[in-house]
Amino acid sequence: MKISSKRYYNSTCHIIEFLPSELRLEDTEGIPGKREHISRIFGNPRLDEVTWLRVNRAFFNMSDPKSESMGDGLGDSFVNAGYKSGKIYFEPDIPANPEWNVGTSYMLLRNGEYSYDNENKFKDILGKNPRTFFGQAADGTIKFIAADGRRWPLEQGLSSNEQRAVAKSENLRDAANLDGGGSSVIMVGDEIINKSYDGRGLGNIFVGHRKYTLDELKTLAIIKEGSQGVWVNLLQRLLNNAGFDCGSADGIFGPKTRWAVVEFQRRKKLTVDGLVGPQTWENLIRKTAPEKELPTLIIDPGHGGTDPGAVHAGYIEKDLNLVVAKRVRELLKEYSPDITRETDITLDSGPRTAKVRDKHDYCLSIHFNANAGNRTECIHSIYSERGKKLAESICKELGQTLGLPQRVFCREGQAGDYYFMHRLTGSTTTVIVECLPLDTEYGKLHIENIALAVARGFKNFVGL
Repeated sequence: MKISSKRYYNSTCHIIEFLPSELRLEDTEGIPGKREHISRIFGNPRLDEVTWLRVNRAFFNMSDPKSESMGDGLGDSFVNAGYKSGKIYFEPDIPANPEWNVGTSYMLLRNGEYSYDNENKFKDILGKNPRTFFGQAADGTIKFIAADGRRWPLEQGLSSNEQRAVAKSENLRDAANLDGGGSSVIMVGDEIINKSYDGRGLGNIFVGHRKYTLDELKTLAIIKEGSQGVWVNLLQRLLNNAGFDCGSADGIFGPKTRWAVVEFQRRKKLTVDGLVGPQTWENLIRKTAPEKELPTLIIDPGHGGTDPGAVHAGYIEKDLNLVVAKRVRELLKEYSPDITRETDITLDSGPRTAKVRDKHDYCLSIHFNANAGNRTECIHSIYSERGKKLAESICKELGQTLGLPQRVFCREGQAGDYYFMHRLTGSTTTVIVECLPLDTEYGKLHIENIALAVARGFKNFVGL
């Protein structure tokens, strides 16, 4: 693809030219009544492609859902253009089953000669204005041209006849006008190359996608939270395809994308920092299809050492927590779970959460409570829908096994989550499992049944 700028008729014309083999050109269908800044529209790139070229096209009468400029280009309002096998056609020569079929406005050239088809319908806008137009040369080269204007005297824009002269000078065989004025825009990568675009939302655009290489990705600047653009869009598509949900591939690196990056890095045993550099790219593009990988897990026996937890009828919570946690670890051995403590040691909130934070997919913090009624409880983060579903799965198994009511909830504090095991464990999904109320239900205390219920709840959630 070649980018150039030339002066024609007191206007700077920005020219993008490429062969069909260099870019896969598509038309994006707009949604009636909805417009987006051109930087927010990515089209439909494949996993081995990055969106590279974006150009406005006609979007007259956007409020009309039947407007051909919003859909397939069929009708009488505009000159229709079609695309098939790398060639642009204009009506009446559009072949059957084109890859896309859109409405342009008026013709500029046919077979290398001036054409005035449909120009009479646009009499009010034929003076000098910013313009976007396109066409194809005899050798197959496709060109999009954006002429700057409305900044007299340096940038005056082009009239329709001046457009024809420019198209002919650029050796186009067939060419047509798209839209102009403040809508005129050509974007390459994340850079808008012309000066007339006023930032307005567009309903539909032409999009060109190209192949990328691993070497190219390795030379990119580090992508991180706050980054935006085509490479973030690619990152999001690769993460989603690999099974790490970052939501819509909107090209904006927000908190959800960062969490997906962190989970991917942790799963691949990379440096877990949420920053996307050469190692993360290399692992991502080698993972072109979802793989079934076991999630990572850490089990936390609550309290310990000088902190006994709940005490009732001779039972000490810290000891019960440790026994149940160790048995759950045995029952879930296929996940090779880690554990925060294996003996009766004091483990304050800082060292405890440091063992968990951003190092594992899930954490089960095992507890027994008191003064909580006669129910089993599972507590999830106020921010985690996934944590809520895991809590529901474990609580259901415990309730059915022990014959107790179940309560799944979250609790908000002044700084977000009330419980430090939620507040300080980062991207790890942590569920606090209050297995049994010791003060009212200690008669149902059965270590094996409780451990089995917790393990079943976890396995049911992850689908194994």
